[in-house]
Amino acid sequence: MQQVVTLQEEIQLHIDFCKGYGLSEADIINEEEDQATTAYTRYVLDIGMSQDYLALQIALLPCLIGYGIIDKRLYEDPSTVRVGSKYWKWIEQYVAEEYREAMMRGSELVERHAEGLSPSRVEELAGIFIHATNVSILMEMIDDGLLMLQRWREASGTWASELARKESEYGRTCDAAGGCTRRMQS
Repeated sequence: MQQVVTLQEEIQLHIDFCKGYGLSEADIINEEEDQATTAYTRYVLDIGMSQDYLALQIALLPCLIGYGIIDKRLYEDPSTVRVGSKYWKWIEQYVAEEYREAMMRGSELVERHAEGLSPSRVEELAGIFIHATNVSILMEMIDDGLLMLQRWREASGTWASELARKESEYGRTCDAAGGCTRRMQS
């Protein structure tokens, strides 16, 4: 039950973050999902519909554990920008005790269900985990790639056409402060 509460709080964090950019909850719901997000969510849904409970938990594990690990590193890194960072609230959410407990519960659940599995089943589940991790990373790479193009454009002024092409291709707008957002459809 606590995992549901944690998930609801995480969803609210996403909604509040978007509101900071002037988007309402209705805007978020009505916005077209980008291709990388579609790839990840459809993969997880496919695993959930075609496999068992454990496989679904494995497909969700990269996000559950990945954000906690990455944000713990960022939180502990003295060079991480805290004041004025639009991401600091995210980092704090993912290093908070409640989220760390959710990570532990998720890990323990998977380990408990994985006891006594055959080597071939463990290998199959490892494949699910690796694929889910790669698709999840793809979502981040698209945003990071567009952000890098934005920074190059600002530094040299020669990347404008490439950035415009990439922004158009992915339906995103990037800013120099550290993020890419989906453009609203007109």
